[in-house]
Amino acid sequence: MMMWRMAQALVLVVLVGVARANADPVQTKPSSQPASPQVTPATLPAVNSIPAGVAAQAIQHAADAKKYLFIFFYKAEDDATKSARKNFEEATPKLTEKAEAVVVNAGDRAESDVVKRFGLGQAPMPLVLAIGPSGAVTQSFTQNFDEQQLRTAFVSPGTEKSLKALQDRKYVLLCVQNGETQFNDQAMQGVRDFAADPQYARSVEIIAVDPSDAREMEFLARFGLSVSRKEAVTLLLAPPGKVMGTFVGATDKNTLLAATTPPKAGGCCPGGSGTSTCGKKEGN
Repeated sequence: MMMWRMAQALVLVVLVGVARANADPVQTKPSSQPASPQVTPATLPAVNSIPAGVAAQAIQHAADAKKYLFIFFYKAEDDATKSARKNFEEATPKLTEKAEAVVVNAGDRAESDVVKRFGLGQAPMPLVLAIGPSGAVTQSFTQNFDEQQLRTAFVSPGTEKSLKALQDRKYVLLCVQNGETQFNDQAMQGVRDFAADPQYARSVEIIAVDPSDAREMEFLARFGLSVSRKEAVTLLLAPPGKVMGTFVGATDKNTLLAATTPPKAGGCCPGGSGTSTCGKKEGN
């Protein structure tokens, strides 16, 4: 029950509106950016670890077709379920260009592994999970919904890749740059060195996002970034979605490694300040 509540809340937060992080971002140089927010996807298992069943087969089929999948989970054939299922079956045919749909009885023993792995044993039913082509859970619905609400599950490539990596419990190095931004090579130097570190080599994902891509505008706006940036920006995200640092321009391995360790209470930095720049001027 606890896992489901956290999963539901976290998926909704990342797509509806992301709260600002309490800590100031770690920066390698002065920036006018507002404090970094938290990206909070659900911490769910990798889809490819789910055993075969109706839901798993549908997930695989949708992934092969490079489409999203809406899974309608239910247990009882009560009025609430019938009403929600009616909405589901009316809305999903309008989304076939991007998504497939399946109805799954969460009480069916054949689906017990899926229910267990998604932490749905005590979840309110009926509910709908939206799964992207990569296997990332991008949205969940437990109330009455319509076509437009289901469409909110379609997210940008950068959002989906970040959700997938974080749901796989990996660090994310989000590299926001393109051919027009400055210091791209210098920004990637620390990123590659960090990713090659034996401690993190298997638990980090490098994700590139083009700040001029209109599809990514909403995603980047949640970090206080705009499409008009002139310099490369790198964000370090940790599961389940904590922004550990925002780095403008060049990066280096040691700074990124330091950002993965929360500061200790005491000294010149107040406990929980969330910054590793205490005692240093920004940009040093």
